[in-house]
Amino acid sequence: MSADSDRKYRRQWFLTSGILLLLGMVLAYDLYLERRKTESVEHDRLLVQARVIDENLSHQLVATYQSMQRIVNDLPYWRARDTYRPEASIMLKTIEEAMPEVRTLIIIDAKGIARASSRPELIGRDLSQREYFQIVRRHPDPVTMYLSPPYTTVLNVYVMTVTRMVPGPTGGFNGIIVAALDPEYFKTLLASVQYAPDMWVAIAHGAGQQFMIVPDRPGQAGEERIMALRTIHPAAARLDEPLIVTVGRDLHAVFADWRRETMIYGSVFLLIVVITVFSLRHNQISVRRAEEERYANEIKFRAIFENSVDAIGVSREGIHVFVNPAYAALFGYSSTNELVGKPVLELIVPGERATIQDRIQRRAQGAAVPTVYETRGLRQNGSEFVMDVHASTYELFGEIFTLVVMRDITERRHAEQEREELITEMQNALAEIKTLRGILPICSNCKKIRDDKGAWTQIEAYISDHTDAEFSHGLCDICAQKLYPKYFKEDL
Repeated sequence: MSADSDRKYRRQWFLTSGILLLLGMVLAYDLYLERRKTESVEHDRLLVQARVIDENLSHQLVATYQSMQRIVNDLPYWRARDTYRPEASIMLKTIEEAMPEVRTLIIIDAKGIARASSRPELIGRDLSQREYFQIVRRHPDPVTMYLSPPYTTVLNVYVMTVTRMVPGPTGGFNGIIVAALDPEYFKTLLASVQYAPDMWVAIAHGAGQQFMIVPDRPGQAGEERIMALRTIHPAAARLDEPLIVTVGRDLHAVFADWRRETMIYGSVFLLIVVITVFSLRHNQISVRRAEEERYANEIKFRAIFENSVDAIGVSREGIHVFVNPAYAALFGYSSTNELVGKPVLELIVPGERATIQDRIQRRAQGAAVPTVYETRGLRQNGSEFVMDVHASTYELFGEIFTLVVMRDITERRHAEQEREELITEMQNALAEIKTLRGILPICSNCKKIRDDKGAWTQIEAYISDHTDAEFSHGLCDICAQKLYPKYFKEDL
């Protein structure tokens, strides 16, 4: 029993471990998919914000390109007037105020001198060494708008500029128009797309130099981030270098909800594992104890069953399932195996079989039938005997079984019959005997008896009435001598 139980318990542990492992794998895979989904959704949101910046800046850059083109077109008209410089500066100021992305507009001649500006303090300055002037001078193209890397202006402002070439009468280089992009506009634009505290937005020159990041994140080195990049290079603006916008979030913050969900799932899974292991262990201990108790009871039952002096048998649908040795001996069989599978009716005398068959059928149907009765058994050698039967039923695995306990009561029946006969004989003998009991009032002189009614009756008559005795008359020696003395004297 122990080896079979151990194998069964090992199978239970193996099956339980497999189920828990499968559940853990499903849970882990679900969390993995949830992480991928979270990352994908967040990346898409970041791309949307980057596209918003792209569309906004592209629109402003195209507007700037077109405004600078109008300035280039109107510049010959302004130069032909005596009031060229103040009128041009006023016009540049008006245009700059209408363009929120532009901080400063400057017209620089071919020598690099600022001739007009929306900021008067810049007029007359030599800006020929500035990169934005040199690059146009080296690569003059009237239709290109040049985007400079970020730098610090003479007014100590960190900006980027866009530059258009002013062509001369023959189409050659004749100066530039410079528009300094307003960092405050960029800061406002970048901040407008932020939807989370950990989110940041940066914009950089196409060559890789960062222009601005909102909010400022001086300690962001080493952080794990999720980012979306977008190149801003509108065809209508004819930029020589694009702008790169980057939108990002801290991965730790992005996956905060996912980690919290993972902790909950992990805790629940761990709780399930603990409860399952504890329950299985407790159940196995309980089952083992029950099996040990059942095994002990089985041993006791088997000992009682095998050694019982009463015949015990179990049948199903009128067929013997198993019997004890006393049962086999009762019917004259040497082995219990000879009766297993044998019909019960074969052990009953033919005259009783119909009654027993009816009881078997009714008992199988759950009907009420006598549980204690007498019948006549038939031994293997053909001899008959009277037996006392105690029958009961029980259900096991959906089937009805009948348990019978039998005893041979033939000798008891003979003894009872002999006792009945003896009692009858004694009753008959007693019926022939009448006795006188109690105190009889008798006359001390005439010896008459007084009856229950007070009448005095001769003793012979009273005894004759109250017993079966009959009287015959004679004389005792004493009375004879008294009554007939002469006869006695002659004899002497």
